[in-house]
Amino acid sequence: MKNLLKILRQLIYFDVFNKKIIYYFLSIIDFVFSKFNKISYFLFLSKILSERRIQDGLFKGMIYYQSRKFMNGGFMPRVLGVYEMQLTDWIKESFNKKYDDYINVGSAEGYYSIGYLYKNKDINLTAIDIDKKAIDFLSELAKANKVFDRLNIFHGDAKEYFTKLDKNKRYFILSDCEGFEKELFNTEIIKNLGNSDILIEMHYTAKSKSWITGIPDENDRKYADAERKEFLKKFENTHTFSIKKSLFPKAEEIKLLENIPSKYISKILYEKRFENQEWLMLTSKSASKK
Repeated sequence: MKNLLKILRQLIYFDVFNKKIIYYFLSIIDFVFSKFNKISYFLFLSKILSERRIQDGLFKGMIYYQSRKFMNGGFMPRVLGVYEMQLTDWIKESFNKKYDDYINVGSAEGYYSIGYLYKNKDINLTAIDIDKKAIDFLSELAKANKVFDRLNIFHGDAKEYFTKLDKNKRYFILSDCEGFEKELFNTEIIKNLGNSDILIEMHYTAKSKSWITGIPDENDRKYADAERKEFLKKFENTHTFSIKKSLFPKAEEIKLLENIPSKYISKILYEKRFENQEWLMLTSKSASKK
């Protein structure tokens, strides 16, 4: 390699050949070699897609793959175990508490629903979604992970399910229902959730084009603050709350990415969310006293 570079240097600096010929020759070499950095990227993709398992994080070892029947964003961060890292502590805490049942509203393909069942061998969980394709794929993944017998599936309006909850029981509820949370968690339903802990991904109304740019402006922050305040009023007698914002993974901390060219990293780790995305953890006041 050193000899090759020495020859190239001589060709460039000395009038051995026409400079344009040398330029085009080097351009071809540069193009060919630029394709080589894709090899490590393709090897990475091949490993991930062939192993069909989550590589690290909370649900390490869980069978997880994509399907043409149902595609969801953030596949790679999920497989790498770095998806929604800001929730890790809250989720770990929910593993260690005693609940009568776990409920995942907006379960989609089942990353969290199946992850909880895979991680906790002695719990049951109800997955709720209105998307039939998502429910069908969730069932497929549940069977692949051998947790289907502990999974209850509700395909329909979550409000219908929540109105039948036993107010004397303690549930852990994980909600990501794309804005429907404001309607779902009404005062009547909250009466049934006094003993329960609730983790909600909030979806505030964007009044600007920040939903396109991903950069929030001051007006959006004001609207979000007002909407959060109004939403939390419904829980002021029953729950305390904590707030978390988006936390994005650092590529240098992920061993599987150490040989991946930097230009592919952002594509791999992209979660399709804003920096001002927000989650609320609502903790039961009555249950915490027991």
